[in-house]
Amino acid sequence: MNFLSHTIVTSSLLIKAQRMTLSALRGSTLLPVILIVIAMLSIQSGAALAKNLFPLIGAPGVTALRLGLGALILCIVFKP
Repeated sequence: MNFLSHTIVTSSLLIKAQRMTLSALRGSTLLPVILIVIAMLSIQSGAALAKNLFPLIGAPGVTALRLGLGALILCIVFKP
């Protein structure tokens, strides 16, 4: 086997391994766990930010700000 054919075989095996890794990640329990950790970080960081804003703009202002930022993020993600 020459260098070129070895490189092609190696490349095709890497592509198959990457596909298997992505499909295995989708089918495993790792993806939901990662998404839950990201959601928990988002909630906790939003609460920490809101805690400092309560004295400045009050509860209705903080609620409006958090709802507005959430709506903005959803519009960016789903692009209506």
